[in-house]
Amino acid sequence: MNLFAVLSIVLLHHKENHMEQSDLIFYYHFLVMAIIAATAIVALGGILQIGIFKAVSDSYKKILVGALLVELTAAFIGVYQTLPKLEFKKAEKYAMEIKYSDLITGYVDRIQGYQRSCFDSFHEPNRLASFFRCEGYVNTYTVLSDLTQQNGFQDAVTVWLDTLNDEKRSCISSYDSIQAVFSECKSVLGRYHRNKSASNGIGKGELYVSVDKNHYEGVASYYFPKETRPVILQISGRMIDDQHISFRFDQSASAIEFNSRYIPRDPASFEVCLKQNESGLYEGKMIIGEGFQCGESNIDEYKSIATVSVREIL
Repeated sequence: MNLFAVLSIVLLHHKENHMEQSDLIFYYHFLVMAIIAATAIVALGGILQIGIFKAVSDSYKKILVGALLVELTAAFIGVYQTLPKLEFKKAEKYAMEIKYSDLITGYVDRIQGYQRSCFDSFHEPNRLASFFRCEGYVNTYTVLSDLTQQNGFQDAVTVWLDTLNDEKRSCISSYDSIQAVFSECKSVLGRYHRNKSASNGIGKGELYVSVDKNHYEGVASYYFPKETRPVILQISGRMIDDQHISFRFDQSASAIEFNSRYIPRDPASFEVCLKQNESGLYEGKMIIGEGFQCGESNIDEYKSIATVSVREIL
């Protein structure tokens, strides 16, 4: 059966069975590979004078070898063109410094209602431990209350409450009935101590950033003020114009150490607008508020919570 007969059968089979386009592509590749394999077998058989290929003349051998080389070259080029573009993205190393503004003044005044009552009771360092112990008591009370719904545990809560002093009972009676209040109080206290730790302080870190055209991707190892353990930040950004770069930092959930305890730090994101000065240093502000556009808005009209400087480490 010659090559044209094989091709005709394949096409007819495809038409009769209404094959999808992917099936036809498969048979096309299969056919090309079959042609290359047949040419290689005949050429090598003629050169080595094996079996029925002994009678192949020298002139046909040269033609077959030449055809085989052309086919292999074309196949190599075709495969190479399908490969993804080879790119080497070098990560540049930068040093970053963040000088925080006063984060406490005004924050306490914004705490109102039952959150303020909780804050006044527990925000002092020597009282913060009591609050977290209170959280443990409330959680234990909740578990035991659930157990009382099961046979054999009816007296579990009563027995346990008899072992507690007045302070612990007061904690449970104050917060167990309103779980949302306890959670919000915990959030307010945590934010207060995080702000207090960073307020008027300086955080430092190192950035590893790769550039793809006008886009930036990377990570940062950053130390918040007064902290001894770094936090890993994901970095994404883009070049706004010849002078401005906008960076976004995404921070996963973590914790800060405070008086031998750990206060949760919620996930957060913040954006920084940087402008390069004459010495090559990038400087900018961490803006809070809506409507700010890096490189377009007047940065002095927006409230910032920190100033940021970034310099390349050679």
